[in-house]
Amino acid sequence: MFLVFNTIAIPLVLATATSGNIKITICAAAVTVHLAIMQATLRADTWLEFFDERLVELEKLDADDVAGTRVQVFSHPNFTARRRTWLASRRNFGLIGVAALIFWIWQTISQVQTALH
Repeated sequence: MFLVFNTIAIPLVLATATSGNIKITICAAAVTVHLAIMQATLRADTWLEFFDERLVELEKLDADDVAGTRVQVFSHPNFTARRRTWLASRRNFGLIGVAALIFWIWQTISQVQTALH
């Protein structure tokens, strides 16, 4: 959704043939869409952390069993380090989303200033 929106909207806003009112409308919609996407990404990250913690608790319950933990996945020491690395896709998309949001805010301000002059 993020890529499709930007693939269509950016050329429309940067084109000289597009009217100023349409550019302002697209920019305002882009800021709104990107804020919603960023909020959804942050909430998804919060839910991932929540479910990771719950799964660690389930593994601890299994450890109380006589046979012990058969497989450590979520409670393994390397899991959290790998989940929180900057190479995680949700972090990369988050950085791209912040850059795109800054671009759209800049374009909105620019288009409004152009329309006022």
